[in-house]
Amino acid sequence: MVASVVGFLVGFLVLSAIFVVVERWSRTPGRVPWWRRPDRGTDFAWWAATPLLTRATTFVALAAVVVVLVVTSGRSVADLRAEIAAGRFPDLGVLGLGPVLRAWPLAVQVLVGLLFVDLLGYGLHRAFHRRPLWPLHAVHHSSPRLDWLSSIRVHPLNQVLTKVAEGSTLLLAGFDPRVFAIVTPFLTFYALLLHADVPWTFGPLRRVIASPMFHRWHHAADREAWDKNFAGLFAFWDVLFRTYHLPVGTFPRALGAPTEPVPGRFLAQLLYPFRRAKAGERLARDAAA
Repeated sequence: MVASVVGFLVGFLVLSAIFVVVERWSRTPGRVPWWRRPDRGTDFAWWAATPLLTRATTFVALAAVVVVLVVTSGRSVADLRAEIAAGRFPDLGVLGLGPVLRAWPLAVQVLVGLLFVDLLGYGLHRAFHRRPLWPLHAVHHSSPRLDWLSSIRVHPLNQVLTKVAEGSTLLLAGFDPRVFAIVTPFLTFYALLLHADVPWTFGPLRRVIASPMFHRWHHAADREAWDKNFAGLFAFWDVLFRTYHLPVGTFPRALGAPTEPVPGRFLAQLLYPFRRAKAGERLARDAAA
């Protein structure tokens, strides 16, 4: 655990150095450096809690999924360890696609895995913008400023449900487990880049690859931008499903979740979805009375 925390701290410092330089030269209108934001303390709290709470919970949940898949395949956890120790990565798939996928080079599997996970992520993201999952995801949309620091503001249940769904799907399909080990950190870093306070649109590739401005519009409080730009990597999913919104040369007037009263403090945000659910139950009971 100590090594994990130290590694996370080192990673945070490295990311800080990278994004200070990247965002320093941004010409985003109204840009406020993250170290001057009045709500930066909330984001620091989320950064501190993530390795201790979110990552640990996600690891346990994914480990449980792997154990279930191993047991249902007629093997034991000891068998799995022996295979991994021997340099073999067992096929945990149940769809019969493993032999086909494993015949591809790892690089091809990673590319297909990225397409696969990003499409799944698109669908999950849309689901989190609907009841009953929206209160969980609203925590992520609570920041009135968008930069790499605020990207970590993700409720643990939001993260666990997403990562377990992505990891389980890759394993069930029969991908080499190394695909998940490569795809997950890549998409995690790309999520930081998407939240960076820079006006990049990627020009002619803007309808192919998700850009920081593409994602900024996803966080916009502007009514015309609600429920738009769900993709985490490939913007063409939004083009295909008609949720793409990236007007050229304009910026959102405001950011945040205007219809959801998410509190500003870390602990209150952590408890908010549960309190929101209880409040909804009370309203339903009062209406039925």
